[in-house]
Amino acid sequence: MIKNNKYLLFAFFSLLGLCGCGASVVYEKNYDLKNSSWYADSTLTFQFNITEIDAKYNFYYNLRNTKSYPFYNLYLTYHLEDEKGNLVKTELQNATLFDAKTGKPFGNGVGGVYTHQLLHPSLANFKFTKKGNYKFKIKQYMRKNPLEGLQAVGIRLEKAE
Repeated sequence: MIKNNKYLLFAFFSLLGLCGCGASVVYEKNYDLKNSSWYADSTLTFQFNITEIDAKYNFYYNLRNTKSYPFYNLYLTYHLEDEKGNLVKTELQNATLFDAKTGKPFGNGVGGVYTHQLLHPSLANFKFTKKGNYKFKIKQYMRKNPLEGLQAVGIRLEKAE
C-alpha cells in the first residue's frame, strides 16, 4: 500500500510540475493557412502587450509544414512595430525545415506533417524599451507564389530565463 502511495505521490507532483511549465509564455498565436498556401502579398500580423520592460524575451517562430513543402528552408521577413507604428526592428530570416543534403525533415512529425518551434536568433533575450502594444508582422520571402506545403505560421513570445 505504501509503495502505491509513493507512485501516486510521484505522479501528482510530476503533473503539478508540468502545470507550471508555460508560465513564462507571454503571447502565442498561430494562423492556419488556407489550402496550405501562403501568398507573397499576405502579411500575418500578431498584436501583443508588453507590461514589463525589465524582463528579457525570446521570440519563436511556430511553423507547420507538410513533407511536400518544395524547399529545405523558408525565408521570412519580419517587422516589429511599437504602438505608434515606429519600426523597432526588421530583418530577413532563414528557417531551415529539412536537412539540405539528405532531405530529412526537422521538427516533430506525424503522418507527413511537421511542426517546428524555432528560436528567433536576433530576438533572443530581447529587451523592450517601452511598455505598450506591439505588432509583429511576418511575410514569406520565397521565389514561389503561392508558397505551398505550409499549413500554419505563428509566433510565441516567452520571458527568457
